[in-house]
Amino acid sequence: MKHNCPHCHGSLKWRLVGSKPRPGERKVLPNQATQVCPMCQGAIAQNTHWGETVAGVVMCLSIVMCLAAKPYVSKVEAGWIVAGVLVLWVGMLVYLHHRYWRNWPRYRKVNRGDQKARHEQD
Repeated sequence: MKHNCPHCHGSLKWRLVGSKPRPGERKVLPNQATQVCPMCQGAIAQNTHWGETVAGVVMCLSIVMCLAAKPYVSKVEAGWIVAGVLVLWVGMLVYLHHRYWRNWPRYRKVNRGDQKARHEQD
């Protein structure tokens, strides 16, 4: 993934991305806050790819299936199943990285209209 700020294009990789309170919120422990770039203070938001959700669901389901199959298989078979699942995980993650995530921007600009709509709902 590309970890660049959408405002100043500075690298945010391995940088602590802070936050500031939204308008009308208290300064200390606000209920709602917006992430900001540590270099330009531009408002940014996480840009999660659908493949991250798919990978998480597949990994969780495979763990649940391995645990459900444990009473029905021997220790040797269970070891082979776990090894196969780990190989499939690595394959899935390598495929998703090269196909989708390599050029995906991790952060996007905050849409001001969405912020106002959320603030009015609360």
